[in-house]
Amino acid sequence: TVLFVSHNFSAVKALCGKSILLDQGRKTFSGSVDETIDFYTGQASESGKEVDLSSIERKGYAGELVFDRLSFVEYPVLFGKPIKFKFRLRSAKNKRFDALDLGIAINDRNNQRLIHCSNRFIGRDLAHDGDTDEYEVEIANILKPDIYSITLFLRCNEVIQDWIGNAARFEVQDGNPYNFTDTRQIQGVILPEFNIRKISA
Repeated sequence: TVLFVSHNFSAVKALCGKSILLDQGRKTFSGSVDETIDFYTGQASESGKEVDLSSIERKGYAGELVFDRLSFVEYPVLFGKPIKFKFRLRSAKNKRFDALDLGIAINDRNNQRLIHCSNRFIGRDLAHDGDTDEYEVEIANILKPDIYSITLFLRCNEVIQDWIGNAARFEVQDGNPYNFTDTRQIQGVILPEFNIRKISA
């Protein structure tokens, strides 16, 4: 018997037929690998148009400025439409913070990182002037219809203030850019534009 312990969901799916979910050494779920992963990701994040982030327990970060609330502009996300959401931050003393590094990642249901964004990558300087400030994120959407999760990261002046893994879940509704009748037959996690043609006889 081989016992494989990992947070790499793709490896677990490739190597295991059954799985057990442990929380602080206690079994909280057992079943097929897909069922266990779905149970874990469902526990780890909230779904819905509005997600309250204030009650999530944080450990090991400065916490002077944290993510407070996230709201999707459109939920569920329509296929091909941008992934748009807004969020607010909450500070311990409602003070100004400079040099914000806002990191946003999107993972698939196997916890594989698909998209990673930050205001640093596009040279956008951001500051937090007060807790009424609102920030909007818009990401081009070529994701295949499925369930995805958002991870949030916040650093100010090189100090990590907050990090929430799988903070929120969202669904991309069915569709594809090819006018193909059964999207489920298309493998992969993105649906890019492409062309296949004959160039010679």
